[in-house]
Order: sequence, then structure tokens, then C-alpha cells
Amino acid sequence: MCANTALALLVCAYYWRVYCRCLTSRNIIRPIQELLSVFKNMAQGDFTRTVKKSSEDEIGQLQHASNETVSQLHSMIQDVDGVISKVSSSAVNMATLAEDTDHFYYKPLAGFWVLAGGVDRAMQYCNARSPTDT
Repeated sequence: MCANTALALLVCAYYWRVYCRCLTSRNIIRPIQELLSVFKNMAQGDFTRTVKKSSEDEIGQLQHASNETVSQLHSMIQDVDGVISKVSSSAVNMATLAEDTDHFYYKPLAGFWVLAGGVDRAMQYCNARSPTDT
């Protein structure tokens, strides 16, 4: 009888160990692997993937913090893209304004030089002062 009880306890201990290992795997290892996957995606530029919060313990807090980090980084990247678009548009507008200024500034003065010193003097003035030559 004693041997049977010892064998039964040994079998129960084995199954308890298997059960505890499954719980550990499900509650600790799997969420950490999911977080690792999210961070690998972030390293590759994907800031859209998040993790489902699985608990209220430290693992759950870590999942929540990683989701907030992903969201904030995604928002900052969108803001930077918007600023880049605005700067690009402003640069195009400034280039157009510079061309218009060239026409309004240099060409009327060329007319003055035609009156004051002839066509040759006006051409010299335009060629010497043109911003496209620099």
C-alpha cells in the first residue's frame, strides 16, 4: 500500500509540474514573446501593431506601456511627415517667389540701362546681376 501511495504522489507531482509549466508558459513566456515581436516590428518601421493586454500584473503593465509607446511614436512620425510636407511646399513657393523677384527686379533696371547707356550696357548689367549665374 505504501508503494502505491508513493507512486500516486509521484504521478500527481509530475502532472502538477506540467500544469504549472503550462501556466507559466501561457502567462509569462507567451506575452513576452508577443512584446518582442512588436518591438522587432518597430525596429523595421511598423508602428501600427499593438499587443492585447493579458493581465493586470507587471506583464500587463509592460504590455500597456509598449502599446502607448507604439502609439506615441506613430503619432510623432505622422507629425514629422506633415512638417516635411509643409517645408517642401514652402520651398517650392520660395523658389517661385525668387524667380518672380528676378523678373521684377533685374529686368526693369535693364530698361533703365537701355535709356542711360544703350543696349550693350543693359545686357552687361543683366548678365552681371542675374542670380542664376551664381
